Amino acid sequence: MSTPKGCRSCSDAYKVTQEGIARVLAAPVFRSEAAVPDDVYERRLAACGTCPQLIESSMTCKVCGCFVQVRAKLRANDCPNPAGTRWQQAVAEAG
Repeated sequence: MSTPKGCRSCSDAYKVTQEGIARVLAAPVFRSEAAVPDDVYERRLAACGTCPQLIESSMTCKVCGCFVQVRAKLRANDCPNPAGTRWQQAVAEAG
């Protein structure tokens, strides 16, 4: 079983599509008070997009293995970067 470059545990046979991510984000929890507003979500994604820990091909975080599009939408989550969150800075700069 071969492992994609940068991913610690997923094999080549396991791929999550953008359609799969869209189905997850369509769940009611992502439209509730548990979710951040769209403008905050977009700023979080933009901050992830500039992070060297992002695996762009799968939009996966090298630090925690999450799909950043899902993690960034939930209010209770924070950026897992051990050097410090990139999200608070992104929100502060936009605020």
